[in-house]
Parts: sequence; structure tokens; C-alpha cells
Amino acid sequence: MKNKKFWNFVRDSDMGNEAELIIDGEIAQEESWWGDTVSSKNFTQELKELGDVDLITVRINSGGGDVFAAHTIYSRLRDHKAQIIVKIDGWAASAATIIAMAGDEILIPASGVFMIHDPVLYLCGGYKEKDLDSMKSELQVIKDSIINNYAARTNKSKEEIGQLMSAETWYTGEEAVENGFCDRLMFGEISAEQEIENSGHYVVNRVEMNFDNYNIPDKVKKLCNITTKNKEVTMENFENAKDLKAAYPELCAEIEKSAKDEERKRIAAIEEATLPGYESMARDAKFTKLSSAENFAFDILRAEKRKGEQYVNDTDADVKDSHVNDVGVGASEETENMSRKINDFSVLDSVLPTRNDGGLFRS
Repeated sequence: MKNKKFWNFVRDSDMGNEAELIIDGEIAQEESWWGDTVSSKNFTQELKELGDVDLITVRINSGGGDVFAAHTIYSRLRDHKAQIIVKIDGWAASAATIIAMAGDEILIPASGVFMIHDPVLYLCGGYKEKDLDSMKSELQVIKDSIINNYAARTNKSKEEIGQLMSAETWYTGEEAVENGFCDRLMFGEISAEQEIENSGHYVVNRVEMNFDNYNIPDKVKKLCNITTKNKEVTMENFENAKDLKAAYPELCAEIEKSAKDEERKRIAAIEEATLPGYESMARDAKFTKLSSAENFAFDILRAEKRKGEQYVNDTDADVKDSHVNDVGVGASEETENMSRKINDFSVLDSVLPTRNDGGLFRS
């Protein structure tokens, strides 16, 4: 039975000169990397088929696997001309951390997990002492190769890294950055719900991780049991809207739906408030200058007030021009009536809210 492919290249038309490489799950752990359907040849060919890209974002959520597979991917990525940005979505452990070292920059959420340990050799069958001695030497060579990658990234001594690997060291996202294995936090602070799902399985940043067969330190268990809510989220915590949606897909979908519903209500209210002759003003309020329905209604009242004042002023001017004031008492009374009408329209000034923006249609 062949091992399923654990990587996926993504390059959509809207990504421009960028692409994504998603590493998810075990890295060719059950079958040999060489000669089966999941091979270095396949990976190299798919990487080549991406074409001319300037940036490859590598997203990792893996507990590791075949160290030789990881080294091959590391080498292919390091050889590529594109900038390599690694983002650890949930966790990177064991061989997955080798792939992470290929990044020109490595990002991890504060709630992420990063683990290093000694290489492990699984045996089945009968072996002589010299065979075991040979295998022990091979394991040391493999460990030294991994240490070289970590040392180049962290500025730690090879001796210290070797001790950390032997101790099977687990880091939270913040600790991975503090110790130089990652460059910076992805979101600035823990902000997504985290909960323990069942024995050996955890959900961190909405990504399920299987911790079976690992000696999980208390600090990691505590981290995975935290439920953090009502954290302030600002755009400074994210590189772009895509990162925000990836971190909070349900929240972003809820916000988008709410915004669309409110916009429909706003447009419907403006249409309901529109009087004959004000259709052009309504279009501006709905689509160009984006007024609220309340402000749009007030703007119509102001326009009506100006039209009424103009009508009264024009009528008053006509009365004066006709010299009707010169012919008797009746004319004087008509003039007083016109003045009262002007005052009546002026009363609207005390009712309508003051606009201090210097124009119409601003909410």
C-alpha cells in the first residue's frame, strides 16, 4: 500500500507571482521515500511546474516522518530562486522542523507547537551486534545533519542543540521564537479558541493535532487547554486579509454576512425615503457618497426647505415689483403673510441636525 501524498502545491490565477506549498500530516512515514508513488522525483517535478514564481509560502501542520524525505524537500526549496516563507499553522515536530528550516523567514502562532528530538530507527527482524553498531553510527550521522540545520538558524552551539534533541524539547510558539528556531509570531498573541478534543488529540488554532506516542510536557498540555476569548484583534496582527481569514474563517464569514445584510437594509431604507424628483440624489447616497438612510432623509428635508424658501422669496419679490403695497391695507396683510411663511420654513433649522461636514450624503 502506497503512502498518500503529504504535500500540495497551490497556484491560483489570483495569486499573481506567488504560490503555496502545503505540508499536512505524516511525511512518507509508512513507505520508503525512494521508488514509490510519493518520491523526490514527483516533488521536484511539481515544484518545477509552478513556473516563474517570486514567493513560495510553505504552510506546515505535521508531526514529522521520514527524515530523508524532509531533507530532500529542504534542499529543493533552498535551491529554488523564490523567496521561501514558512508558516507553521498548527505544529511542526521531528522531520517537519527540517522542512521549516528552509524558510528565509519562519512564522509560528503563539499557540503553535515546535518539537525537536533525536532521530528514531524502527527495527523488525534479527540483527547482530555489528549491525546494531552500524545503525547507531548511521543515526549519529543523521542527527549531525539535523544539528547543522538548526545551528545555522539559531546561533546555538551544536553541543547545546544535540542536548535539546536528546531531551525531546517542546516549544510553544513564543519559545520557538525566543530560541531562534522561528523568526516571529504569526498573529502576535494567542487569539483563537483552543480546546482539548480527546485523549491524545488536541485542537490548536482550529487545527487537530495527534500527540499519540509523544511525551507531552505540561506546558504544552496547558497551552492546548486554554480557551482565550475577547482578545483585541487589529490588522497590525496580520500581514493581509488572507491571513486574517485563515486564522478566523468563521468570524470573517460572520462579519461579511452581517455587513452585506446591513448594506441591503441601508439601501432599502434610502429607497423608501426617496421622494419624486430626488432619484439622482438617492443613487449618490446608495452607491457614490454612501449616506445613511437617516442622513439622506434629513438632506431631502433641507432640499425641500431651500425650495420652499426660494418660492416664498420669489413670491415676495413679485409682490414688491408689482407695488401692491402702495394700494391699501389688503396688500400690507399679504406681505405679512409672506413673511410668516418665510419664518415657518426657518423653523426647520431648529429641527434638523446641524451638518458640520460642509456637504450632503456623509454618514
